[in-house]
Amino acid sequence: MPDLAGQNVIFTICSRNYLPYAQTLVSSLQEHMPGAVILLFLADEGEVGAIESYMGVPAIKAEELRIPTYYDMAMRYNVTEFNTSIKPYVFRWLFDRGVLSAVYIDPDIQVFRPLTEVYSALNEEGANAVVTPHITRPLDMDKKPSELRILQTGVYNLGFLALAASEASIAFVDWWLTFMPADCRADLKAGIFVDQKYVDLLPSYVPGTKILRHAGYNVAYWNLAHRPLCNESVGWTACGEPLVFMHFSGIRPYEEKTVSAHQNRLSYDDLGEGQQLFEQYKERLRHGYRRLEECKISKDYAYGCFSDGAAIEGPIRKLYAQALPPRSLSYEEAFDPDLAHYSAPAADLRHKNRTLISNVMYDVWRRKGHLRKTFDLNKPADAEAFALWFAKAGYEEWKISKRHIPKDVWSLVKQRQSLRFKMSEIYFVLARRVKAVSFLFPKPVRRWGVRFNRAVLPRIAGRGK
Repeated sequence: MPDLAGQNVIFTICSRNYLPYAQTLVSSLQEHMPGAVILLFLADEGEVGAIESYMGVPAIKAEELRIPTYYDMAMRYNVTEFNTSIKPYVFRWLFDRGVLSAVYIDPDIQVFRPLTEVYSALNEEGANAVVTPHITRPLDMDKKPSELRILQTGVYNLGFLALAASEASIAFVDWWLTFMPADCRADLKAGIFVDQKYVDLLPSYVPGTKILRHAGYNVAYWNLAHRPLCNESVGWTACGEPLVFMHFSGIRPYEEKTVSAHQNRLSYDDLGEGQQLFEQYKERLRHGYRRLEECKISKDYAYGCFSDGAAIEGPIRKLYAQALPPRSLSYEEAFDPDLAHYSAPAADLRHKNRTLISNVMYDVWRRKGHLRKTFDLNKPADAEAFALWFAKAGYEEWKISKRHIPKDVWSLVKQRQSLRFKMSEIYFVLARRVKAVSFLFPKPVRRWGVRFNRAVLPRIAGRGK
C-alpha cells in the first residue's frame, strides 16, 4: 500500500462479479493518466494477492474500513446497494490518511482522456467538490428514463464524484455516511435511491461545488440522445467535445445490440459510430472474464449466500431489513440461515391458519398485487389455498427456498389436492419446460407468458380449495 498522504487518489468499488469491469477502468486510467494513484476497494471476500495481480493496482477489502455495521449492511442490502453504501466510508478512510483529493469512478466506466477539467476545478479554481448532472437539456417524457425518473433517482450521477480534502467536504461525508447503515436502498417510494439521492444536497451543503456540464464527462444512456458519439481524427468526441469518459451503465457483455438494460430511449442503430465503442468495450469485458477464470478467481458474490451456502433470495434481505435495526454483528450472526423471523408465522394474521403462512410467504403476497387479488390472507380458506399454491408453484416462481415454507404446509399438500390444483401443478411443470426454450419466441410473447404464468396460475390454484 503506497503512502497516501499528499496524494490525489482515484478509486473504484466492486464485488468479484464486476472485477472485469473494474480492470477495464483501471487499464484505461493507467493509459491516459500514467502515474495516477489508483485503488480498488473490494465489497466482497477473496484472496487479495490474486485480485491485485489481476487488477494491477492495490486492492483493499471493504471490511478493513472498520465499518461498525459492515456485515449487517452486507446482509440487508443486495450487491448494488451494498457496493454503493461503502462509498462515503472510503472517502472518509482516504481523508483520514491525508490525501489531497479523492475521485470516485464507477467500475463500468472507461476513460479516454485525462480528467483535466476535474483537477483544474479542484487545484486551480479551489472547488471543494465536482459532480456531473445526469442531463443538461430537457428530455421527452414518454421514454425511459424520463426526467421524472431522473429526479427520483438523483440529479447528479454518482458514477463519478470528486472531493477535495476540505473541511466542508469532510463534513458532508460525515453527514452522508450516517444514512448508509439503514437507508442505502433502492426505494423510490421512500424517496431513496441508494447513496445517490443524498448528493442532491451537495451543492447546498458544500460551498464551492463545481457542477461540470462538459459534454464529454459521464456520457451514458441517460444523455446519449444529446451527446452523439463520433470517432474523429483527434479521437472520440461527444456532441463535438472530447470524450473524457464513457459510463456503460447497464451494458451486458454477452448480449448483442444492447445499449443498456435500463432504458428504451435509444436503439443500437441510434448509436451510429458509437456502436464501435460499445463493441470494443464488450470485447474487453469478455476478455476480462476469460482472464478471471485463468486466474482462478471466483466471480460469485460471497454475500449472496447464507453461511451454509444456501442462496439468499431478494425477499429475505427485505425481511431482514424490516425486522432488525442496524447492528454490529459478526459474519456468522448476520448470515445465520436459521434466523427464526424468516420462517415464523406472519405476525399480521390472526386466524387459525396463520401457521401456514411464513413471514417470507406473506412478504411475497404483500408486494404482488395479483396475489392480493387472488388470495385474501385474512380469510382462513384463502390462506390455506395460498399455502398450497406456494408449496407447489410459488416458491419456484419467486425463487424462495423450501426452508421458508412451514412444515404444516407440506402435510397439507398431501391431504388436500383437488383436481383443479393437480391441473395447476401439471400446468406449472409444462410452463417450466417451455421456459427452457423461451428464447425461441419473440420478446413480446415471452413477456406475455411471464404475465400469464404469474397471474393465471395462482387463480387456478386459488379456486381449487
